Amino acid sequence: MTILLFSGEAVNWPRGNYVLPETSSGCPEGTGFTWRTGGRHHDTEDRDASNSWSSPLHFPSGSYGKNNMKQQFCSKKENGNGEQDWPNGQYCVFKAGGRTCPSNFHEGYIYWDDEDDDNTNWQFGAVPTGEYSKNTKIYYCCRSDGDAQNEIELPANRNFYLLKRGTICQRVKNMKVFDEHFSWDCEDHDNANGSGGVTPSSIVNRNIRVDYCYYTP
Repeated sequence: MTILLFSGEAVNWPRGNYVLPETSSGCPEGTGFTWRTGGRHHDTEDRDASNSWSSPLHFPSGSYGKNNMKQQFCSKKENGNGEQDWPNGQYCVFKAGGRTCPSNFHEGYIYWDDEDDDNTNWQFGAVPTGEYSKNTKIYYCCRSDGDAQNEIELPANRNFYLLKRGTICQRVKNMKVFDEHFSWDCEDHDNANGSGGVTPSSIVNRNIRVDYCYYTP
């Protein structure tokens, strides 16, 4: 006998192709599809290394420090069971590699000028749409078509991240939410950090800070 378990009061992850940041407890649960994992190692500035982050921060253990960090991802590239469109709100996800943004999302990117000297950037597995060489360019899908204080429904049985869009984190039914952030110490010399289009809440100058929303039941 096969028993079908529906997470979050039968709410499944929305239809479409997209990527979420991976949390310290791994990828969320989904029904009828499997998350594909991957990561991007940033060789950040070596001299006076000063990456910084919020406390707490729920990135995977060992993925970040004062010098160097690794963004880890959960990619959805297939449809699951009983999916609906993403609800109106204010939030972002990563753009899935080789795919378009889900309906009613707008595209943007952030460009990291990573360490120039003896650069050791690398990536593995399924990563978002972007450019991965000695520097890093990653694309996002964002929307701002609802009030972040109006709760949306997503699976509420396991921790997950969304990327913050606006001044407060999007509220999600039956989930507590915490503001978190990570700041990359980027290349000091002739820095070329940049961004374009619609992006998560972030500060992009010589260094880069990106804001995250961490959800837990």
